[in-house]
Amino acid sequence: MNWIFLINFAIALAIALLLGLNFFRYYKNRKIRETVNYLLFIGILYFFAAVFSFLWYLDILKYNSNDFLFLYALVILVQSVFLFMIIYSISNNKKMFYFLFFYAVILISFFFPVFNFFYLFIITSFLLTLLFFIDLSIESFHCRKTGYFGIFYSSLSLLFCMLLLFRIGDIFILSSISNLLFLGLIVGFSRELKYLHLECRKNKEKKRESPFFLVFLRYLVFILVITNFVFIATIVIHEFGHLAVSHFYGCGEGQIVYGKDIHTEILCSEIPDNSPVILGGFLLPFIIAVFLFIIGGRFIKDIALLIAGFDLIASNKDFFDIGLSGNIVMAALIAGVLCLIAGIFMLIKSRLGGQYFAP
Repeated sequence: MNWIFLINFAIALAIALLLGLNFFRYYKNRKIRETVNYLLFIGILYFFAAVFSFLWYLDILKYNSNDFLFLYALVILVQSVFLFMIIYSISNNKKMFYFLFFYAVILISFFFPVFNFFYLFIITSFLLTLLFFIDLSIESFHCRKTGYFGIFYSSLSLLFCMLLLFRIGDIFILSSISNLLFLGLIVGFSRELKYLHLECRKNKEKKRESPFFLVFLRYLVFILVITNFVFIATIVIHEFGHLAVSHFYGCGEGQIVYGKDIHTEILCSEIPDNSPVILGGFLLPFIIAVFLFIIGGRFIKDIALLIAGFDLIASNKDFFDIGLSGNIVMAALIAGVLCLIAGIFMLIKSRLGGQYFAP
């Protein structure tokens, strides 16, 4: 496998050198200084990744797949944040902060020792990146080449992560292919860097109309990605709700396990009735959904409906466990499905109507 380490070293080093070159070429240009600063940070990240690959190639450090999984998740996390900053500086789209908030909620959950499913975390990172690049391709005609290739890169990287979830393929090989795609993205972005920042801000009013089919397809993918992103965030918050209530009651150390499904294992002999712990999973996301629905604008209200819908569906087994009748559980399930349908419908209506991410 040594040749894979050497190839990944070359790819990561090429990314680092190219991003560093862009920084030294454009850092005196006040118009794009902010963008190249973010690119430099990503370049530094890949430089350290290249160093690790080279040390593994020389067998100075022993390669461990679990260690690499942790490092790769960390790299993708930082990369996602800086890509957000770059694309936000181009599109000036404040709605993207909502997705960053949900991403932060998932990220904070991983600081608890009960979480050990980095594959899911990497998938969430690439989902966030995919959202950003879809937004970029929609918002500006002049930025669409970068946006389209970013969509291609994020989508294939997501596919690789899904394969790894089913134990198909090797994480180092698939991540190296993903890095190669990212290198292609950086090469294309470097060619447009001189003009991209100015054109995206000055020419938004000159955006050309795309054929309806392409517009519909882009928005459909966008909404599907939003829905999946909210789904992951809701499940994480739901399981964290179980854990938070169990710690409040002084229960034994539990864990949130990712295997064939996500579930919470809690040792709770300190209280005779586990109902509060079981209901904690339902109540935390539901309270968040109600809070967002009350204080949020139209976009946040739609997201709140999705959270409530996923939470009601995810709590189906919990409702049985606390002794609710089958009729009540079925009513909650139907209510969850209706919330999902309403949320998705409102997203489609507003998205096609140009209500979101409007210039």
